Amino acid sequence: MTNKNTNKPILITGGAGFIGINLADKLLSNNFTVRIFDDLSRNGVEQNLNWLCEKYKERVQIQLGSIKQYDSVYKAVKNCESIYHFAAQVSLSASLVNPLEDFETNVKGTLHLLEAVKNSTPISSFVFTSSGKVYGSLHNIELTENHTRYLLKEPSVYNHGFNESMPVRFNTPYGCSKGSADQYVLDYFSSFNIPSVVLRLGSIYGPHQHGSEEQGWLTHFLLQTINLNGFTIFGDGRQVRDVLYIDDLVEALDLVRKNIKKTAGHIFNIGGGINNSISLLELMDTIFSISGLKPKILFDDWRTGDQKYYVSDTAKIKKMLNWSPSITVQNGIKKLYKWLLENKLTKAQLRNIPIKEGIKQTKIKTLAS
Repeated sequence: MTNKNTNKPILITGGAGFIGINLADKLLSNNFTVRIFDDLSRNGVEQNLNWLCEKYKERVQIQLGSIKQYDSVYKAVKNCESIYHFAAQVSLSASLVNPLEDFETNVKGTLHLLEAVKNSTPISSFVFTSSGKVYGSLHNIELTENHTRYLLKEPSVYNHGFNESMPVRFNTPYGCSKGSADQYVLDYFSSFNIPSVVLRLGSIYGPHQHGSEEQGWLTHFLLQTINLNGFTIFGDGRQVRDVLYIDDLVEALDLVRKNIKKTAGHIFNIGGGINNSISLLELMDTIFSISGLKPKILFDDWRTGDQKYYVSDTAKIKKMLNWSPSITVQNGIKKLYKWLLENKLTKAQLRNIPIKEGIKQTKIKTLAS
């Protein structure tokens, strides 16, 4: 188990993003020192970082830099105890437009981090978040449908969702880059004894997520509803995902690190599971029942690589660490809707939030100047 009293920071790459900021909040609240490494390139992350710094002051260490620059990565890794690696290009559509940029960030960036760890101070754990997209489009799974969702034609085969034994079938540049990265992370455990774990995530949602069509779709739909805007559904809306509230993911991330002697070298599929699966059409009904608002919905063609049905089987992590989702999809959406109302900001407003004076100049005390 990680020792709180080492005074060595836990590094979170992409730490100003949605998952990183929620994890940092939990770790800091438990008296860990946290180092955030981020290039602040994504919409809304400045707001996240300002919020974290206001709450925890000098206990937050910040290094601004790109995962694509090895020298910056090496400096961030130095003297860290554990690492959570979230920095990534996260858009499937963007990967189709610019595959090289996607590769540079997701594959080469991950290799920069692994090499920096190998060549620097030994760490106690390395936790990487991959994606269910590594299993491909899943067009080989036979489906039927009703008026609101796709259903498994043979439910007994995948009645608990898809587990880690599913063959990887990299599809789209994004699937290739995330899949390649998660294989490198696993290999650096077997080849170089870096205590690494891969979590293949389903759809995560919750506070501090600034959702878009490309990533964070559930939050995007809620934001568009609150702002009285319409939005587009690609496909027919019957596609099914299992959704997981961020608090449950943070608990899983914490458990995986604490139990690294058991979890090192393993892959875990992490999501809401079959009991928290929902189609986009069902989500629209849920949003209406919670908000009383019914936004205008446009439909467009399916996008390359879209999965009609993806649900995580979380039996492996439940058996090993006794983790399972505790927040139902209905309660989670209510919680997020309430948070968004209390922190209601349009995307135009988010773009205009300034970085507070001092954040770019903040120096990490443990790093050489």
